Amino acid sequence: MRRYAAGFLLLVVLSGCTRTGADQSGETVVKFTVDGQATGEQLDATVKLLDQRAQQLGWGRPTVTKIDGGTIELRVPGHHGGTQIAGLVQPGRLTMRKVLDVVPAKPGGAAEPGGRTTADTVREKLAGAMAAAAALSPDTAGNPANDLPPFATLTGAEVATLPPRVQFVVNDVTCAQLGVRPQATDPAAPAVACGDLEKYSLSAAAVTSADVAKAEARQDNGVWGVLLSFTPESQSRWTELTRQAFGNTGDQPCTERAAAVGGGNCAVAILVDDDVISAPTVQGVITGPAQIVGGYDEAGARVLAAELSTAALPVRLLPGPAEER
Repeated sequence: MRRYAAGFLLLVVLSGCTRTGADQSGETVVKFTVDGQATGEQLDATVKLLDQRAQQLGWGRPTVTKIDGGTIELRVPGHHGGTQIAGLVQPGRLTMRKVLDVVPAKPGGAAEPGGRTTADTVREKLAGAMAAAAALSPDTAGNPANDLPPFATLTGAEVATLPPRVQFVVNDVTCAQLGVRPQATDPAAPAVACGDLEKYSLSAAAVTSADVAKAEARQDNGVWGVLLSFTPESQSRWTELTRQAFGNTGDQPCTERAAAVGGGNCAVAILVDDDVISAPTVQGVITGPAQIVGGYDEAGARVLAAELSTAALPVRLLPGPAEER
């Protein structure tokens, strides 16, 4: 049985230098609550990783105090903005996977994360709809033929018990539900995840956070992004992933629908915390680093680089509003 440390507060005070260009007057204060329970070992690891991320951002070295309450209060000298602070405390689980199929995501309302459940319980709740889902063809995913309204009633926890194939082919399994699954997907298994407007069927991960040797924010031709360098052992896996995507080879080729988007080549999905942040079509075999671009300003790129420079946080932190003082 696991032993948990509960009923505590982490007070994180960041002091020291700030990056040139930041408003260094006053301070920014954000309170975060620990989502669920955490062991003492997980808390210690979280403190260490936040320290490393803050140092990379140039925000100084955090001082951490555990006090009753189950909250983390983050104090940062200067006004950095709530988005930057929130990015610092995201888990930061990186995976890179081959895109096997993609369909437009069906719009859906807000979804509830839900509590613990089992696959058997969910099957009983869905009754005949589960059998109907098993009979659906992936070829018609995204079309009205694959609508099954009972699935729209599921929580994120309930959706997480469904096989990846069902998560993908049933239109009423929405991105809102997939986005609040309480547990991280297994890197060693196929997965389903969403981008801004698409739902993706994905291979097992070829690259994870553990394979990153360095993450660096940089600007090329006026565009900010993050350059990922890999460890020597993992570089070959990244190169092989791009080779299979470029030639649509390997044990799991992408569908004609997915390949058509890239002129016959497959895409590689880059996920952070099970959200697809980029899914570029591979135009050639890549033997060097990977680059993440698309919609980042300097601050956003630096926060993402800091997030990906460490192992993933072992706990999830829920942010409150940022207060500038």
